[in-house]
This record gives sequence, C-alpha cells and structure tokens, in this order.
Amino acid sequence: MTETKPIPIRLPKRDVELIDEIVTKKKALFTNRSDFARFAIEKTIFDTFRVEAASKFLNEMGEKGSVSKDYEEKINSDLHKIRKKMKVR
Repeated sequence: MTETKPIPIRLPKRDVELIDEIVTKKKALFTNRSDFARFAIEKTIFDTFRVEAASKFLNEMGEKGSVSKDYEEKINSDLHKIRKKMKVR
C-alpha cells in the first residue's frame, strides 16, 4: 500500500461549498473532500508532466525532423491509457 501523509490546505469558503456539492451529488464521482482533493492533485501533476513532455518532444522533433506515423500512434495510445487510468480513480 502506498504511504500517505496528511497535508493541511486552506480553501476559500466558496470552493469548499462547490466541492461539497460535487461530493454529495446523487451520482457522485468522489466519496469525500479528500478523495476529490487527491484526484485534483493527481490530475494537476499529470497535466503538468504532459505539458513538459509535449514541450520536450516538440523541441526534440524540431531538432530531428518530422515524426513517423507509428511513433505518433504510439504516443496517442500511451496518452489514451493514461487518461483512462486517471478516469478510473
């Protein structure tokens, strides 16, 4: 099991109210505030690395030339798998 560490965060009252609305919906995607916060943080981390990876990739392709169709399909497949994994949580 992954080790967890609690971290206190302060949010504006309106943000907490919106999170509570999301959590208490009939078909809620999140069981509680912590579940929502963990997902939001994981998504932000994923998006940050995706932007960095895309930037690095584009820089490398600018130096090497164009991207092959096979390589493009592999990248799209990998991104699809990551997005699917992120939606499962």
